[in-house]
Amino acid sequence: MCLDLHLVLKEVPPVKNWIKGELQAKTIRPIKIEDLLGRNSIQLDRNKIEQGLKESVVFVTGAAGSIGSEIVRQLIHFKVQKIILLDKAESDLYDLQQEIISNSEHTNFEVIVGDEQQLKIEKNFR
Repeated sequence: MCLDLHLVLKEVPPVKNWIKGELQAKTIRPIKIEDLLGRNSIQLDRNKIEQGLKESVVFVTGAAGSIGSEIVRQLIHFKVQKIILLDKAESDLYDLQQEIISNSEHTNFEVIVGDEQQLKIEKNFR
């Protein structure tokens, strides 16, 4: 939300340092999103990923959740043949479907409402 609003967050030294007179303008620094990871950020090789996914069908379970939906948003930028989205949260899945339709040219995707257990049961009845 802060990124969308273009807010700048800054980190200041602990209050005990202020009391000691150590608070200076140069000790107040902007916070980068990478600072929140608690580890070094990973640099992905987008070319390798694209080559690995090229013309494939990708099945994303939990597609409407925070991680699943971000995976879907990333996948639509690669040249995958088709994305299959599975989630049991119908409203959230619908919202993601509408987001994909309105924000991208990637139209080859399928939406399935349900969960893995339901798919196993349905498969046995076919």
